[in-house]
Amino acid sequence: MQTKAFQWTSAGFSPPLDNALGAQLVLAFGTRAVVPEVALELRRTFPGAIVVAGSSSGEIHGDLVSEGTVTVTAVAFARTRLSLQVARCGAVDGSEARARSSADRSQRQT
Repeated sequence: MQTKAFQWTSAGFSPPLDNALGAQLVLAFGTRAVVPEVALELRRTFPGAIVVAGSSSGEIHGDLVSEGTVTVTAVAFARTRLSLQVARCGAVDGSEARARSSADRSQRQT
C-alpha cells in the first residue's frame, strides 16, 4: 500500500494534485463549504478511484490542525480490490443494523 497526502487551501492544492500512484481510494475531509467543489476536482484527477469526502470541524495534515481547508489522502493498493457500498441510515438508531446487513450482502457477493 502506498499513500500520498495533499491539502487544499484557498490558494489551491499543496502539493499539486497528481495521480502518480494510480490511487484506488481517495479520502477527503474538510470545511463543509468547499468539500463538494474539491470532491469534483478529486474525481477528475483520480478517475478510477473511489472518492469518499466528508465535512469536519478541523483538519489534521501532518502535525498541524487547520480549519477552512481540505485534507486529502490518496491510497494505492498492490493487490486489494475495492467496492463501494452505500446505505442511507437516517436516524442513528438503525445504523448498526444497516451496516451489518450491507457487510453480509458484500461477503456473499465475493
